[in-house]
Amino acid sequence: ASERIKKLEQYFETPLFIRQTTGVELTTAGHAFVEHARQLLAQKDQLEQEMQRFKSSTTQALTLWCNSSAQSEYLPPLLPQYLVLHPEMSIDLHEAESSEIVDALTQGIASLGLV
Repeated sequence: ASERIKKLEQYFETPLFIRQTTGVELTTAGHAFVEHARQLLAQKDQLEQEMQRFKSSTTQALTLWCNSSAQSEYLPPLLPQYLVLHPEMSIDLHEAESSEIVDALTQGIASLGLV
């Protein structure tokens, strides 16, 4: 999470947190970011609900577990391309630690894992 926050602060060229030895608190920019993030998540939920009515009954589900590096670095350019080429696929993505991914694969919870 710290690495993602650092990347966000670099992207927006402003600190989102005031860091102190006793903890952290949001900056004004951080509060604005949180509000926009909440709105985006609500819109995402609305979009998912709307798209459910168009969902094909022949959709195949794939449960993909990956670590944070894979999710933030490798999957963003690859997943959209894959889903365009395979519209029948539905990917249920879970982020987890590498050891948890191995356990999920062993237990059959995950179909595919990236560690």
